[in-house]
Amino acid sequence: MLSELKPKLQPLIYAVAKPFLKVNPNVLSIIGMIFPVLFLYFMIRQEFGWAFAMAIGTSFDTLDGAVAKLSNRVTKLGALLDSTLDRLSDALMVIGFYYGGLLGLELALIVLVESYLISYIRSRAELAAKGDFVLNVGIIERPERIIILMLALILKLLNLPQISITGVFIILALLSFITILQRMVIAGKRLSK
Repeated sequence: MLSELKPKLQPLIYAVAKPFLKVNPNVLSIIGMIFPVLFLYFMIRQEFGWAFAMAIGTSFDTLDGAVAKLSNRVTKLGALLDSTLDRLSDALMVIGFYYGGLLGLELALIVLVESYLISYIRSRAELAAKGDFVLNVGIIERPERIIILMLALILKLLNLPQISITGVFIILALLSFITILQRMVIAGKRLSK
């Protein structure tokens, strides 16, 4: 859903990326992992304000792709590295909620597996299609998941009852399941042509 806004935000993303044009995009991808690692660290320490700041910092992840495009250094290896680190970042954030005492293990595992499935279905379908289509569809993609995780953290910062945070994760799990179904149905239709 939010991926539809990306073309409108592209000029802003490119403007922020311009000072980093001399830096290798793969290095930026690796540097971007500082934020999810620190997010996990602060969640374990239950320093939720700092964890929230690190969650905002995960938006740094958009710079590597913008720098790669602007500096004409887009590579298959870079795309693989970025995608792999995105999955690691997703895991660190969900695990952070578990180790921060805000999420039960069962729900954390459900959300984590669904997050991986959403990405995997896209990757596998696009590979099978051999470039015929891009499967960036679904009610909840990665940007929406991160926003929902941030919302759960805001609820904690507002000292709302634990049930509200659990509720946010249940909604995240349901929306992720719907996205999995959407991607499977759309990929099935496109690949069966």
